[in-house]
Amino acid sequence: DKPEPRLAEHARPPAETTQRKAKRGSTESRRWIRAQLSNQEMRNAQLVGVNPEFVEWLRDLADRESFVSLLRLPERDKERMYDEELVLRFLFIHAKHDDEISRIRNFQDELEDFALTLALEFRDDQRAELTRVFETTFDLLQQADEDVLRRWDSSKQMFVGGFLNTSFEAIGMGLGFHIANGNKYRTDIKEAASELWAQPDMTRKFATGKSTEARLRLMVPKGRAILLQH
Repeated sequence: DKPEPRLAEHARPPAETTQRKAKRGSTESRRWIRAQLSNQEMRNAQLVGVNPEFVEWLRDLADRESFVSLLRLPERDKERMYDEELVLRFLFIHAKHDDEISRIRNFQDELEDFALTLALEFRDDQRAELTRVFETTFDLLQQADEDVLRRWDSSKQMFVGGFLNTSFEAIGMGLGFHIANGNKYRTDIKEAASELWAQPDMTRKFATGKSTEARLRLMVPKGRAILLQH
C-alpha cells in the first residue's frame, strides 16, 4: 500500500488561526447578546446570581403605584427593565453630594459597581431606609402632580410631553436628597418644577449633545437648590 500523501505545510490550517476564529466567534456572540439586551437586563442577570432577594426588592420598588404613575413608560422600555434602571439611578445618585456627582466619569460602569456592592452588602437597616426615602419621594411627587416629571409649558400652564430624565434627575433626585438628609424641602413641588423650567438655560435644546455625566452635574444640583426650603 502506498502511504497517504502528507499535506503541504501551507495547506494545513494553523492552530492559531483556528483559535483566532473561535475567539472571534465568541466576541461576536457577546456583541450580539449586548445588542439584544439592555444595560439593566445584563445587570439583572449578574444581580440574580449575587442576591436574588435584592433583585426582588428592586422589582417591588419599580412596581410601586406612584412610581409607575409618574413614569408611564412605553411597554418596550418596561420589557427592557428601564424602570428598574431608573430605580437604581435614583438609589445611586440621590444621596451623593455635588462634588461626588462631579467626579462620575463612566455612569453605566459606576452604576453597575454600585448595584453589585449594594446587593452583596444588603442589610435590613439599609433596605428599610432606602425604601423609606424612595417611597416618600415618589408618593409626594405623585400627590403634587402625576405629570411633574415632564416639561412645564408656561403658555399652557401645564406639564406636557413624556417622561424626562432631566426632570427625574432634578426634581426626583433633588427631593430624594432632602428627604434622605433630613433637610427642609418645599411642599409646593409643582410650583418648584415650573420654576425649574422657567430658568433661562432650560431651553428646548438644554440637553442637546450632553452626556449622562454632564447632565447629572448640571441638573441634580439645580433641582436640589430649587426644592430646598429657605
